[in-house]
Order: sequence, then structure tokens, then C-alpha cells
Amino acid sequence: MQKIEAVVIDVDDTLCLTEVAWFNLENEALQRPHMDRSVHLSTWGQVTFDAIQKRSPGIDVEEFKAVYQPIISEHIKDGRLDTIPPVNYESIDRLIELGKKIMLLT
Repeated sequence: MQKIEAVVIDVDDTLCLTEVAWFNLENEALQRPHMDRSVHLSTWGQVTFDAIQKRSPGIDVEEFKAVYQPIISEHIKDGRLDTIPPVNYESIDRLIELGKKIMLLT
């Protein structure tokens, strides 16, 4: 039997729920009928300001940027964006206690 010596963990959408946080942030910045979650998921991983044109057709990207920037700052300050829940840190600590090497990807 082989022994697991290392655990590779993807930070985005594994340690923290990035896509959900960005979906909520972008919808707040849109200030109009919200985008459909399936559209957001289908364009997830693309550059935000390129993807927003597909997520919200007809949007003025420059106007969106002006609204988006203060909102993203607020989300970061309030811990609503890219925040790793304490239970996930506890899990990593436990793996380290078990002698596992931890590798994080982002």
C-alpha cells in the first residue's frame, strides 16, 4: 500500500468559494437585473472585464469598472471576498499534524 505524503489544494473555489463571492460582487456592481448564475459559471475563469460583456450583454465596461472598484474594496475590507473559512485552516493544520506536505495552487 502506498502512503500519501503530500496534499495539493487549489485555493480558488476549494479553500475559499471564490466564484460565488465574485458572482455576488458583480451582480451588486451591475445595478440592474442580475446575471444568471449559469452564465457566470460558463464564463468563470475569464478576465472579469472581458467576461462581463458576455455575462451582461450591452454593458458599458468603463461605467461598470467605476462602480465595481469601490464595491470590490468594500467586499475585501468586510471579508466577503476570497476569505478562507476557519474550518479549512483547521483541516490544513490537521494534515500537517499527520506529517503531510501541503502544496497550494492558485
